Amino acid sequence: MRSGKNKITCVLICAKLSSLPSTQFRITSWCAISRAYSTLKDSVFGPSFEDPEAIPEYDTLNIHLHSYDFAVLENYAKYVHNITEKIGAEVPDSWPLPPQTSLVQRIKQRSNLVEAEYSLSLYERVVQVDQLLSTAAPTLFSVLQTSLPEGVQMKVTYHTPADDSNRYIPDQELRELETQLTEMGGPTDPRKKK
Repeated sequence: MRSGKNKITCVLICAKLSSLPSTQFRITSWCAISRAYSTLKDSVFGPSFEDPEAIPEYDTLNIHLHSYDFAVLENYAKYVHNITEKIGAEVPDSWPLPPQTSLVQRIKQRSNLVEAEYSLSLYERVVQVDQLLSTAAPTLFSVLQTSLPEGVQMKVTYHTPADDSNRYIPDQELRELETQLTEMGGPTDPRKKK
């Protein structure tokens, strides 16, 4: 224990310099030194917070990351996850969203003929952040914005119930069967036949 070793060293040095008996000096000098150290610590480093809940926290946040490059987006999402945990916030969940595919056509000059077609997929990842202190948020967001790779876009929003519904891919076949069932008169309850 380092503090015990420092106490003994301080007491021995002070006892040699003092003409008082070492037992009396040990008690009085160590109390004075510890009081001086505590006031010095508070004045240099600021006051210590007795109540850790005095610092307000943000509600649950979602960090949305968009990119056309899948590999870069995956690596940056891992980076965001690690940095957020290191800064003291919790990451309860992170998930991918279905890619948005768009068809881009390049047309020859002065004609209507298609020269080339490209299929572009916009990928999205969401990292959910919880218990983020208001004092740590500016630091976190400036670090994430500074380290943002080329081609990746970041957006921070509060978590809503719509975010949970967007993360699941709808089953088209199930929806078609449901519409057919409603067109035929809706579902029938077998208990009503009695």
